[in-house]
Parts: sequence; C-alpha cells; structure tokens
Amino acid sequence: MLDIDGHRLDFLTMNESRHSLSLEERDLKMRPVRHVLLLASQYALAYRGLRCFHAAGFRVSVMGTKRSKPLSRSRFIEAFVLAKNEFVATTSELLVGEINDTVARLGVDMVAAADTPALKALIANKAALEARCFPCPEASQHGILDNKGAFRALCQAEGVRIPRGFVVEDAGSIVPEIENCQMEWPVMLKPLAMEGGRGVVRVEKGKIDSALESLAYGTVLVEEFVPGTDVGISVYCEAGEIKASVCHRLEAGIYRVLPIPELENAVSRILKKLNCSGIYNFDARLEEDGRTFLLECNPRFYNKMCLTLLAGLNLPEFAVSAQHLPGTPARTVAYTPDAIVSAVLTSGRIPRGAAADAKFWMSDPVMLLYEMLRIPEELRSDTSGYPVFLVSRAAALLRRSRNSTNSPTKLGQW
Repeated sequence: MLDIDGHRLDFLTMNESRHSLSLEERDLKMRPVRHVLLLASQYALAYRGLRCFHAAGFRVSVMGTKRSKPLSRSRFIEAFVLAKNEFVATTSELLVGEINDTVARLGVDMVAAADTPALKALIANKAALEARCFPCPEASQHGILDNKGAFRALCQAEGVRIPRGFVVEDAGSIVPEIENCQMEWPVMLKPLAMEGGRGVVRVEKGKIDSALESLAYGTVLVEEFVPGTDVGISVYCEAGEIKASVCHRLEAGIYRVLPIPELENAVSRILKKLNCSGIYNFDARLEEDGRTFLLECNPRFYNKMCLTLLAGLNLPEFAVSAQHLPGTPARTVAYTPDAIVSAVLTSGRIPRGAAADAKFWMSDPVMLLYEMLRIPEELRSDTSGYPVFLVSRAAALLRRSRNSTNSPTKLGQW
C-alpha cells in the first residue's frame, strides 16, 4: 500500500488486479468495436482522438460541451451531441443516463474520454455505463499521475531521476527553501494540477518577488531548471505492461522520433508499479550527456497524438483492434501544419517526406483553420468583428511562419 498526498493505492500483480467479470461485462468486452463515442469538454484533444479513431476505421461521435462544438464541423465526425449535464468527477445518475441514452440511440460500442474533466467523469461513472469503456486509470492512479507533487513523490520512491525541488504552500518560504536545498538558479514555478504549460514560470535569481505577484495559484511546485532539450514519451499500456511507445521531440513544428532507453525504462517502472491501463504522455528534459529528468505525466489523450499517428503509431487503435499491431513507429519525422506552411513560404515547396502529412491536415479544412488560426470556441461567423479577427490571425500566422526559420516556433498544441 502506498499513500501519496492522500491517494491510497494497493499495488497488485496483473493476475490479482483482474476481478471476475459478470456475463454481461464479458459480453461487452467481446463485442467488436465499430462506433466510438468521445466525451469532450473542449475540442482540441477530442479532435486528436477523433482523427486517430477514424484513421483506424471506426465511426466516431462526440458528446461534448459548448467548448467542443467546433468538432461538429469536422468531415470525420458521425454525430455531435451537446451534453446537457456537466462532466463531474463524482457519480452522476443524470450523466450516466444521458450517456447511456446516447449510446443506445447512436449504436455506440465504446465510450472514451478525450480530456481531463471528461476522463474524471468517465472514471467515476464507467461501472454504470452500458458500453465498453476505453482503458483508463482508476481514480487513485489518476490522482497520483495528474498531480505534479504526488508524481514527484512516486518518482522518488521508485528511484526515477527528477529535478531537485519541493512543494510549498507559503510563497514566503520559497527563497529560504531554495537555499536550504542548495538549488541552482534559475528555477521553475509550477502549479500542481494545471495543464498545457499554464502557470509555469521560469524565474531568474533576484526576480522571484515579481514572479510570485503574478501567480494565480496557491500551492507551488519549485524545481531546479534543467538545461537541455524538451522531450517526451507516449505509451499505451494494459495492466502495467507497455504495448506500444514512442519517444519524441517537437522543435520548430517538426516531430522527431528518438531512441531514449533511460526514459522508456523509467516510465515502464512507474506504470508497472501503478498497474495502469490506457494512454499516457510523459514530459521530460534530455541533457547533453544523455541523462533524462522526468517532469510530469498527462494520464489522458495528448496534444501530439496526431503526430504520433503520422509517424505510424496509432495508440488509440491498440485498445480496439483485434489485430496484432507493431508497437513502434514506422517513421522518424512528422510535420505540423505550421512547419509545412513555413517551408512553402520560405522554399516554395512542401518538405520532402511531408506530402502525406500535408494531405492528412488538408483533408479536414475547417478544423485546420481552427487549429492554425487559434479560433476561440466562443467566436462564430455571425458575431461582430469576425472578419477583422480572421484577417489579424491570418497575418499573425504568416509572420510566425516567416520567422520560424530564424527562431524555433512554440507549437506544443500539435
């Protein structure tokens, strides 16, 4: 039994963790998957799931909030259902009833969650759903992996290398604690549970006071900055066993597959310890000497999932395909739309090897515009100022593309 920040977790062997299934549960697991229902609280991550499931040959519908409604414009969506009930991390008869009604009406075989609010709702209510659920962590597992402080404690317990750091609730004690831990400047200030890099601040020595004034969260994770390169690893696993994985780096809009054995080993130990199932993405730093420092885990669908697909590894397919699939990518490079546009503007042609990627992105033109122009969900074509907004975003895109050859562009959303 491990207790990390209030999350109590029994570590069981694979055989011990498999409970006996009822006849009804066995029937659900044996049914072939033809139609997937994605639960979504926003459109970006759900769109990655939509494209991956569609690429595997499955029909895909979405039940989501107003923020996910842009998905209704995709060429690859079967149906969009506007959710009447909120995605909550507790049992909800109303939400279960709505999902089950949608499953029956649309003929859905599997329910999957695309983002954190939807995933927490699925974890809390999956036992009452009348369809097979995409593999995902249990509540205790998710509570550890999704909390940066609890994740650090798990890494330390498993001997996995992480940056020196600490968690503090009193901002006034940060500087004394940095000195007490003999940490080097600069340091990184991070919230425990925000996603997508939100709230993360790099602070140089002497500028800590001004940095703390701008923080919009209470409890702070303070970590020593690790020089090197941002890398990551994405995996699909079942009962703690990794079935497919890819180590990667995204720089100037180009996704590159890398061999990083130390990172693969560290993540394998963590997932095996927790006995996890589902899709996970881990962020890390790679130093010049080859050492890796694990930073955080996203226990859900992730932003680069379409790039993993373009590299030849469709992680969502592993949970629904009856065929044996290769567990490593077929390609070593994949291109974001921004990288392709930048290359066309600077050289007049699509990069060698990027033709298939360009075709993939251009096959869904409306969603491509949403992605490249960063169109807010609340802004629609019938609102005032829409034409001016589009022109300004298009101009910004061109400037970003032209400048990307001189300075790397931050394109983490891909």
